[in-house]
Amino acid sequence: MSFLWHVAHEGLLTNETRAAHGLTTTSTCPLCMQGVETTHHILRDCSLSREIWKRIPGGDLIMQPTRGNV
Repeated sequence: MSFLWHVAHEGLLTNETRAAHGLTTTSTCPLCMQGVETTHHILRDCSLSREIWKRIPGGDLIMQPTRGNV
């Protein structure tokens, strides 16, 4: 299945999911150590992700508030 399908269906194996199934002892993001690693965090809220989006042309549009995240 495609990456986007997994994202849309919360199907990425995040630390939040792994912790819920007893596969890890922490749900913290291993990249920034600042939040729970959810799909939303990986793609948008993680400080490393934010830096990557800033370097992509048009990536700043990803960081703009939308109806669902205001």
